[in-house]
Amino acid sequence: SQGLSALNRLKGEFPDLPVVVITGNENEQIGAEAVKKGAQDYFIKGMVDGRYLAQSIAYAIHRQEYETRLKQSETKYRNIIEHIGVGVALLDHEGHILESNARLRKWFPGIKNNGQSKCHDSMGGFCDGKGMIPECPVFRTLNDGNVHRETYCRGFQTFQLLASPLKSGSDEIDGVILIKEDITERLSMESKLRQAQKMESLGTLSGGIAHDFNNILTAIEGYAALISMNADKDSQLKEDVSEILNASHRASDLVGQILTFSRKADVQKVPI
Repeated sequence: SQGLSALNRLKGEFPDLPVVVITGNENEQIGAEAVKKGAQDYFIKGMVDGRYLAQSIAYAIHRQEYETRLKQSETKYRNIIEHIGVGVALLDHEGHILESNARLRKWFPGIKNNGQSKCHDSMGGFCDGKGMIPECPVFRTLNDGNVHRETYCRGFQTFQLLASPLKSGSDEIDGVILIKEDITERLSMESKLRQAQKMESLGTLSGGIAHDFNNILTAIEGYAALISMNADKDSQLKEDVSEILNASHRASDLVGQILTFSRKADVQKVPI
C-alpha cells in the first residue's frame, strides 16, 4: 500500500525516528507489516481515542530512545572487541566459531563466522586439525566450566590461549569465549630483560673480585718497589723485580678493564 511505501521512505531517511501509523485500512496484515518495517504502533482511524493515541505516541518516543541507546551501546562494545589488540572468538559447545574479531581473522584468514568453521580446523594450535584434544583449553573449559590458559608455538610466533566459559542463566555452559594473544614480542623482551639482569649480576660479581684483586696487586707492587730500591743497579735481583713490576702493571690494566665492564670505573678516552 501507499502507507507502507511512505513508511519505507521515512525509515530509510530517518531510521531513528519513531513512527505511529494511522490508516483507514482495517487489514490487520498491513498493520503487522508496518510494525515489522519499523513502526512503533498501528491504529485504524475512528477506532482509537485521543488519550490512548497520545499515550501510544509517548511510548513510541521512549521506546525509540531506548532502542537507539541500545544500538549505540552495542556498536560501541562491538567496536571495542573488533579493534582490540588480541584475537577474540565466540564458540559454541562444539567448537564452532560463531563470532570473531578482525585481529583473529587477520592471523587466521580461513576463519568463517556463524558456525561455518571450527576453531581446531581454522586456528590449529593444540588440536591442529585433529579435533578437540584433552590438552586444549577450550575442551577443558567445556568440560569443567573453569577458565584455562595455555601457550603454543606456530612458526616463529608464540600464542597464548585463554578459554573462558559462557554460561546461561541456569549456569549451564552455552559456549566459550576464546582470547588469543600473540606473546612473541613479550617473550623476547622478557628474555632480553633476564639476560640484562644476568649481565648486571655478573658485572657486580666481577667488580667485587676486581677490587679484591686490585688490593692484592697494590701490596705486590709496593713490596716489589721497595725491593727494587734496595737492590744493586746491575744485579739479577733488580731485573727479576722489574719483571714482577711489569707483570703487576699488566694485571692492574686487566683489573681496570674488568672494573669498566662492571661499570664501577669511568672509561678514560685518550687519543691514539
